[in-house]
Amino acid sequence: EVEQEMDAEQDELDAEIESEHEAEVHEPPPPPPPKPRKRNPRTTMGRNPPPIAEPQVMGFGGGPTDLSLLPSFGKHIAAALWRGEVY
Repeated sequence: EVEQEMDAEQDELDAEIESEHEAEVHEPPPPPPPKPRKRNPRTTMGRNPPPIAEPQVMGFGGGPTDLSLLPSFGKHIAAALWRGEVY
């Protein structure tokens, strides 16, 4: 009877160890976090050059000649610019 109890206890211990071992085997290790990459301006500028800025406008082509369509437009600052009046 004592021998049967010892065998039963040993079987329980073996089963417990085996289940712990199975749990370890089935869990994959977590993936390592990705390393942050530094941008090297020397190499990135060659592949993706910055867009070239549009040239600044040097003059204006004029504006509406019939200001009666917009009665309040005559007092607007853009109207003076279109007429060539510079402040």
